[in-house]
Amino acid sequence: MKNWFLGFVVIWMMGMYACTTEIDLTAPYKDITIVYGLLDSKKDTQWVRVNKAYLGEGDALMFAQISDSLYYDSAFVYLLSYQNGNKVDSIVLNKIIDPFPKDSGIFANDINILYYTTSTLTTNKIYKLFVRIPSKDKTVSSWTSLVKNLLMSYPSSPSTILTFEDITGVNPDPTTTIKWLKDDSTYAYQLAFRFNYYEWLGTDTANKTLKNFVKTFPLFKPDATNIVGNEIYHGIQKSQFYGAIATYVLPNPTGTPSNQMKARKFHSLDFIVYQAGRELYNYMTINAPSLSIVQKVTDYTNIYNGLGLFSSRSKGGLDGIKLNTRTQDSIKWGQYTGNLNFK
Repeated sequence: MKNWFLGFVVIWMMGMYACTTEIDLTAPYKDITIVYGLLDSKKDTQWVRVNKAYLGEGDALMFAQISDSLYYDSAFVYLLSYQNGNKVDSIVLNKIIDPFPKDSGIFANDINILYYTTSTLTTNKIYKLFVRIPSKDKTVSSWTSLVKNLLMSYPSSPSTILTFEDITGVNPDPTTTIKWLKDDSTYAYQLAFRFNYYEWLGTDTANKTLKNFVKTFPLFKPDATNIVGNEIYHGIQKSQFYGAIATYVLPNPTGTPSNQMKARKFHSLDFIVYQAGRELYNYMTINAPSLSIVQKVTDYTNIYNGLGLFSSRSKGGLDGIKLNTRTQDSIKWGQYTGNLNFK
């Protein structure tokens, strides 16, 4: 089959060269507007990026280092909000240059042009984005609803004492279930926990430092396997919890002097639930790396008359959760973390 395919390519190439001795690899110029924006009602500032795609004769990497190849001279960017099908108000986004430093790399970073608004967004409205490019006499548009504020149901407050141990002693790897109320405007969720702990050297507890790490679980779309009534369920196994600590907190090297030994003490646990709109979920899943030998070539966009992504996101959760004595003892002396010198 390989030989047949290679033979076909050779014959096809011979036919091309028989017709012409010049190959033009660049198509006629076409302006393509690229837009990225993720609205979040909890943020005090909303950001939208507007770029343009480029194609020209010469070195594409050289063009990438020229800011004029990436930005329009002018663009009029605004939002229209709708409620119950009726337009409520309009919000003009302001142009700003270099609000944040742009990472170095393939593309020019001498300037960073973004569009922003500090207007308050509400979750019961639909927002339509319009980008008007006067020099090209074109308008690019998209729309999104906003994900709503998340409410945890378990743990329900910082006073909740959590355990990752089976009190019966029968199940060696029990599951602790985290719950939050379902939001119909949120298309997908991602759970994470932040493990906060103190660290100090030797016996110098007066100079302890509060440190943390974040363990993030895969993004998922709710279905019958994780919805009960109006709640979303996400289980964390004992091995996942202690395994995360063992992964992110490194043991003292063998032979470390006692006064240089890092000692630790658990402080608190925070739960973070990330929320994604439908378009953001589609974008992330379609553009995720392929695990098969057949590589995907499909790109996701929900921008009319352009390319890119316009969607919504947010996050909720609960901070300051404590662990019961048995779980803290397992952190100190258990099979996963007993070598980490927790006190």
